[in-house]
Amino acid sequence: MTRARWVWLGIGAAVVAVLLAVTGIDPAHAVLGGLLLAIGVLVLVHLGVGQRVALPRLPFDRREGVRTEVSSLSWALYRPDGVTPHALRRIRQVCRTGLAEAGIDVDSTLGAERAAALLGQQVATFLTDPAAPPPDAHAVRAAVLALEKLEKSA
Repeated sequence: MTRARWVWLGIGAAVVAVLLAVTGIDPAHAVLGGLLLAIGVLVLVHLGVGQRVALPRLPFDRREGVRTEVSSLSWALYRPDGVTPHALRRIRQVCRTGLAEAGIDVDSTLGAERAAALLGQQVATFLTDPAAPPPDAHAVRAAVLALEKLEKSA
């Protein structure tokens, strides 16, 4: 904590102690109330409650093509309870864009078959059916690698 925050914490604790004393609480308990406030704030600061987390910037200038998408997906893909909705949208977008650049239209029957052969049935179903369950991490990794190989061969 900075010096100014220490000062404000002390002022806040003193104000609470004075307010408690003014409302009729004996001085010992009023001081204890101010100390409890200060201890509570220090515990919250130590735990990091309310602090923002800044993720490191990705080196976009060092990667080209699908590698940029892999970097963006890698840190944003999962949360404790599963895949994030944002990551699911990005997976669909990356796969559909990569397939479209290779001339594969996943909305056509032939394109869906080619996508299934290239990316796997689980990912291809996920791309065409909004109600389909999301693919697992291994299927996504294999699909991105297949798109990367497809981009290199083009």
